Amino acid sequence: FAAGEDAAGGDAPGGAAPGGDALIGDWLFVRESRLKTLPDTVKEELRASGNLGSETWYVFPTADREQQLRVLLQTKPGLFELSGGFGAIRSEDLRLLTRDERRQLRSIDLEGVGEASLVYLLLLVAVLVLSFLQVFLMTLVGQRVMRDMRLELFSHTIGQSLSYLNRTPVGSLVTRVTNDIETLSELFTNVATAFFKDIAVLIGVILALFLLNSRLAMIVLLTTPPTVFATWYFRIKGREAYRKVRLWVSHINTFLSEHISGMDVVQMLGREARSMNEFLRRNGTLLSANLSEVKVMAYFRPLIDMFTSISVGVVLYFGAGMRLREAVSLGVLIAFINLVGRFYRPIQDISEKFTVLQSAMAGGERI
Repeated sequence: FAAGEDAAGGDAPGGAAPGGDALIGDWLFVRESRLKTLPDTVKEELRASGNLGSETWYVFPTADREQQLRVLLQTKPGLFELSGGFGAIRSEDLRLLTRDERRQLRSIDLEGVGEASLVYLLLLVAVLVLSFLQVFLMTLVGQRVMRDMRLELFSHTIGQSLSYLNRTPVGSLVTRVTNDIETLSELFTNVATAFFKDIAVLIGVILALFLLNSRLAMIVLLTTPPTVFATWYFRIKGREAYRKVRLWVSHINTFLSEHISGMDVVQMLGREARSMNEFLRRNGTLLSANLSEVKVMAYFRPLIDMFTSISVGVVLYFGAGMRLREAVSLGVLIAFINLVGRFYRPIQDISEKFTVLQSAMAGGERI
């Protein structure tokens, strides 16, 4: 910008300007990310009036680096603009420098990359340690919850009247003390922490999208209603399937308990074939219930993948047009494509956890 333009942040004495920009000579060099926030019509008017340059520059600080850069700046003085502790060179002129000269000029950038890499490595180590602690502690909590509930449920069962124990199938009681409590353990071990983590990731991704570019973020959000509807629909179907599975697991255990404990009566009356046919029927019903559960996820996951691809395609379509108008940078566009995938992953995970939650609720009802 011409140094006196208010759109650039106003005049600033010396070499520093508001927003981290640089004042060099008669021009105020503005970060490309800030320039993207200006409407296209405003940029066209500024360019037409000569108050906005059309070239891209690489700006670097020269304060405390005079000795380091002295030879380079003296060798090729025509390539650089210097003023107030900053220097600038056209991006296309960087190719005129040798590799060693470019490394010398961008030494601060290289140091920043090294520091960022070290921070990233430390974060990865922290994620490794914290993930181990999360899995270990939540598994410990789940196992202890199961232990306490089984003890309490068994204590409650042996205190029941003989008439209740006589009319209640043994297999049904065994299922409640074992399988149904197992579903609650999965709720404490996996679902609880994953649910809050997915919500946090989803909110974080949405905030990141709006911070990068609010217009593209709104476009991404407009593609989500089909995903929300599909999640709601398949969550209901998954809950029904899980309830059937829990019910028929109990029926199978009841049948096995009664017939194995009373096998002498079955053989005495010659009912082996009839008992086998009855078990085949019940086992087939349990198979159908399990397949219904599998079908729900088999339909849902590819559907979410399709919605993700559609959103990426929409972002590419609109983002490419905005890139041609210089309304968005290539880095922001690449970041959006990556974030769209991260946006749909928690949605899919949350919907799957809802089915586990419904299974745990069904087991809780039976307990």
